Amino acid sequence: MTAPRELMISIHVPKTGGGSFRSVLEAYADGHYQRDQGDLPLAPRSPRQRLRLAMARPQVKPDTRVVHGHFIATKYWRRYPDATYVCWFRDPVERLASHYYYWQRSPDLDHPTCRQLLDEQLSLEAFAALPEMRDVHRTLLGEVPLERLAFVGITERYDESLERFRRRFAPELQLRTTRRHVNTERSGERYDIDDTTRDRIAALNEGDMELYRSALARFEAAASPTALAAP
Repeated sequence: MTAPRELMISIHVPKTGGGSFRSVLEAYADGHYQRDQGDLPLAPRSPRQRLRLAMARPQVKPDTRVVHGHFIATKYWRRYPDATYVCWFRDPVERLASHYYYWQRSPDLDHPTCRQLLDEQLSLEAFAALPEMRDVHRTLLGEVPLERLAFVGITERYDESLERFRRRFAPELQLRTTRRHVNTERSGERYDIDDTTRDRIAALNEGDMELYRSALARFEAAASPTALAAP
């Protein structure tokens, strides 16, 4: 199906900066913004239930310019393959740790995985081992290939990424966004996780580690002198 004119699908992987990015998208959409948060793709689900989410028929209003939220993007990809797809990426270990500590600070008691974290007092490593918390980037991207993303943001280079988005899609926007939900308790750029635990979490997210490396390589290539000089 042909997408509504200029439709952008923003795949918000939790704890990658998408909450902060939302204000930019709302300005870009100029009143034609649609949020999709109801799927709870990171809740415990059987393979059949997860497939049903991916195959759902999304309801997009004809005048919608941007859809943003937590969802398995396959449902949009199959219906609107010509839309513009954007996504942010973050080191999977850091993303997982951020998710863990955020839910401890600001519990979402409507989310079954958050309730399990709190009820069972899961350690970081036990939380990482939950099936629904593994390879989260791959889960939400679904069938959307990395090379089809029109914009790849890198959370660790947030300001630079945001400026790239502005230059490509909204040069008229004056971006004055503040990062939301930043963990002020963290010291330095990385969470204080011992090497053994960090390696175990990385092993549990092997698919996302590979995807992150590919996304970072693409980001770096776009910043190369050759890429910047291209018309």
